Amino acid sequence: MTSDYQIERAEQAEDRAKRLRLQANDTFKREREILDCIPLGQPILVEHHSQRRHERDIERVNSLARKGLDLLSQAEIADRAAARAETVISSQDPEAIALLETKLEELRADATLRKKVNAAYRRGGIDAARAVEGLTPKIIEGLKNFVRVWFPFANTNINAEIRRVEARIVRLRREQSRPEAPPIEGDGWRIEEAKSDVRIRLYFTGRLSRDATHELKAEGFRWAPSVGAWQRQLNNNGRWAARQVIKTLFSVEVA
Repeated sequence: MTSDYQIERAEQAEDRAKRLRLQANDTFKREREILDCIPLGQPILVEHHSQRRHERDIERVNSLARKGLDLLSQAEIADRAAARAETVISSQDPEAIALLETKLEELRADATLRKKVNAAYRRGGIDAARAVEGLTPKIIEGLKNFVRVWFPFANTNINAEIRRVEARIVRLRREQSRPEAPPIEGDGWRIEEAKSDVRIRLYFTGRLSRDATHELKAEGFRWAPSVGAWQRQLNNNGRWAARQVIKTLFSVEVA
């Protein structure tokens, strides 16, 4: 099951990777254009009128090379994000609970199947384990190299993941059932909860200092130009962080 939100996130990451690669190609092109203007093997002529221009060109070439490599590195990160987007379940996804419930069913089915494989192995060895109906490709691959009773260890990990997903579903349901709090305002600041976007936002009327932006980032807030606010995920940690920011920047205790 893949949601529209996950598909959109994947497409956005893919588009970002393409843009970054185009920017990298353009950067390397400018680098080559400068290099083409420098005769091959030409040393810097000290105290010649061309010395400063030659030094500037070398500085620009080095700077463009670093920028191009950095853009390619960012493109690779975007590629990995695109690959993960259709499997990662974001709390911001309107279908997050349904996706988590589907994942939970799959985990429980996998855990049950692994228990059957373990039981069959204890009764009749590896041949009996391989004869269990409904083996998944992952389990079949594991059975190819089956030397000892391996699957109880795998079940330990799966059971831990089941508990994690169950707890996350409980948290999301609790958060969704909680009414959206009214805005809290003070002199020069405002805290708002955007329940539909699963975001808590901080608005400021004046220009923030560098120390203030560092404080916001340290508390997990990021600038969102689309809404003109600093925001992070809406949950109890986000609410606490918003109050901490206001306390630090304005010396105000928010109830």
